[in-house]
Amino acid sequence: MCVIGCATTEISGFSNPNVDFSLYKKIAVLGNVRDIAFRKILEYDLANSFDSEKIDAIPVISIASPIKNYTKKEFVKIMRKNKRLCSPKVLLNSLNLS
Repeated sequence: MCVIGCATTEISGFSNPNVDFSLYKKIAVLGNVRDIAFRKILEYDLANSFDSEKIDAIPVISIASPIKNYTKKEFVKIMRKNKRLCSPKVLLNSLNLS
């Protein structure tokens, strides 16, 4: 999923007919943006949207510092510790981990 905005943006919903979100019970929400304040808002808003759909979502920023450089192994360990879905292709590559 990619969210882009040039002005104030409000996310009121999201859908992808090709994805069955009911298959996922616990997910990590990552906003791949440089602005930490915006990333925090984005991740919490998206996590709340998933929560309202009965999917246990957690913002990545709440479990992994946005200013620390993690290795792939460290990040996977954080995801596993928090029992979250971790997609190496999406999450790890998005964060440019070493």
